Amino acid sequence: MRKLATVIALATLLTPAIASAELSYDAAQLSFERLSQSGKRDLNMTNFNLTKGISSNVFLEGEYQTGKQATGTSFGDVSAKGWILGAGYHTPITTNTDFIVTGRYRKITSSAAGTSLTGDSRILGIGIRSEFTPQFEGGLSASYASSTVGSSSSTTSMTGVKFQLGFKVMPQFQLMAGLASNQSGSAPAVNTVDIGIRFFY
Repeated sequence: MRKLATVIALATLLTPAIASAELSYDAAQLSFERLSQSGKRDLNMTNFNLTKGISSNVFLEGEYQTGKQATGTSFGDVSAKGWILGAGYHTPITTNTDFIVTGRYRKITSSAAGTSLTGDSRILGIGIRSEFTPQFEGGLSASYASSTVGSSSSTTSMTGVKFQLGFKVMPQFQLMAGLASNQSGSAPAVNTVDIGIRFFY
């Protein structure tokens, strides 16, 4: 709840300086991210994300993820593959600033030494996306995820915050960079740094 309150407070700072076209939700994005957690080796992921607006306020989303984590042991590296399906609702709160609510379902399988384990997550998110100038935009979001792993009936919860910036190098191409932090109980936070490119179609 503290992270959520921080997002709402900081969201008031994300107001545009120059008005231009409405924000687009028809986009394809390729990104590379590094997930770090104290006491563990980094997990490097490559993600391909596609969003498509189906009405003036609703969009659909799909994402494919693949990555690898070096273990430094005789068991070999851990590989991860997964996908996300979701939908979102956005509504303007000021010129070129949208409030967004999303719901996602994620399935990811991790494999190592000939064995695999699959996890399922249901993720609820809220956020702000704003265009500061025709070239720059930013976003701030908070999320809550409920996950199960394998055949276990128990669930774990995770809360997170993310800040993202985008810079248009061409009218349809945007360079992206983001920082995120996710926390589950008393475990060390999982911190993420990502970079990518987005194509508006």
